[in-house]
Amino acid sequence: MRRRDLLGAGGLAAAGGLLAGRAHGSQPRKLITVAIYGGWDVSLALDPKLGVAGFDGPELDEDPEDPDDREDLATFAGIPLAVNPVKRPSVTAFFEQWASHAVVVNGVSMAAISHQSSVRRMLTGSGTGDLPDLGAVLGAELSGLGAVGYVDLANQSQLAGLVDPGQPSWAASAARLGERDQMRTLIEPGYDPVAPEGHAPYP
Repeated sequence: MRRRDLLGAGGLAAAGGLLAGRAHGSQPRKLITVAIYGGWDVSLALDPKLGVAGFDGPELDEDPEDPDDREDLATFAGIPLAVNPVKRPSVTAFFEQWASHAVVVNGVSMAAISHQSSVRRMLTGSGTGDLPDLGAVLGAELSGLGAVGYVDLANQSQLAGLVDPGQPSWAASAARLGERDQMRTLIEPGYDPVAPEGHAPYP
C-alpha cells in the first residue's frame, strides 16, 4: 500500500468519524497521534531482513552466552516482524494485542537523511514545512468542542499554514505543553523534575 493511498483512505475515514460525532451531537471522539522515534531497531524490527545476503541485520549482535537472545521472524495478523524476547519484548507484546488493528507501511522514501525533515514529511506528507499535521487540522475543526482542539505533549506538532483566508491559523487551536515533564509538574503534587543530563539543575 502506498502511503498517499493510506492517508487518503485512513486519514479521511478517521477525520470523517471524528467530525461526524460533532455533527450529530454525540459524545466527541478523540484522536491520539503517537510519534515514536528510533534508529535502526525500529527499521530492523518492522522491516525484517534476517538472513538477507549483504545485509548486516540484528542477528549479528546476538549474545552467544544467552540462549534467549535470538532473532526470529514472526507474523502477526499477516505482518512479518523480527522479534527478540530479550532485546525487543515490547514489540511482540504490542503486536500480539494490536496487530489486527495495525498497518505497517515500509519502503517510504524520505529523499533525505535529516531526521527532522523526515519526521515532518511523515507527519504532514510534505518536507517543506508549509503544511499542518492531521492532529492540527482536526484540532482546528473541532476546537469549538473545548478550550483547546489539539494538545502536543512532545513539541513536535506541525502548525504551519492557514485554514482559509480570514480564518485562524492551525496554531490558534493548539497548545504545546513541552517535552520535559512540564505537564507532570503541574498535575502531580510533590513531583520534582530532573534536568536533562549536562544541564544545570532546576531551581
